[in-house]
Amino acid sequence: MVLADLGLSIHGLTGHSVAVDDMMRVLAQYLIYAVVVILAALWFHRDGFRAGLAFAGGTLLALGIGVVLGSLWLEQRPFVADHFAPLISHGVDGSFPSDHLLVLGALTGACWSRARTLALLASGVAILVAVGRVFVGVHYPIDVVAGFTIGTVSGLTAWWTSHYAQSLLDRLDRGVARLRVRPILFGAVSRSKPD
Repeated sequence: MVLADLGLSIHGLTGHSVAVDDMMRVLAQYLIYAVVVILAALWFHRDGFRAGLAFAGGTLLALGIGVVLGSLWLEQRPFVADHFAPLISHGVDGSFPSDHLLVLGALTGACWSRARTLALLASGVAILVAVGRVFVGVHYPIDVVAGFTIGTVSGLTAWWTSHYAQSLLDRLDRGVARLRVRPILFGAVSRSKPD
């Protein structure tokens, strides 16, 4: 209940400043599209192909886990349970875990081993999105924390699992690079030993 109270306290900050409310709406609804920018930057990284595949696999795994957990832990959204109007329009589906944070966590986990700067950027975006979604009243803090944690573990799992297909990924990556479809700015395709 402490986290639920924290969420209500954060949401209680609404209505004091139009500028802050508007900024939180942007964070809650639109900052998730920063994933596209981070993926574009990842495209130019020497391990970007593998990390991109790990992001895709990790996202699917995280969202699948999220569906299962959401069906087992039926939690109303804060604005439904506490009868207030959220700052953004939103459906009344289950609150736990946050899909936005599942995706951002998967991106962080997929990038962590080899593209640490992009992983840190994704983590920063995740924090801002999490605060925004709690502030506008569509999630409790536990929803965003659990979403990010599950997503990160899923992204890391997908990265480690992709190790088993590394030689195939290297051949594909070299082929793509040879066609100059994916310029590599950070050096040659990694030939490092398995993680």
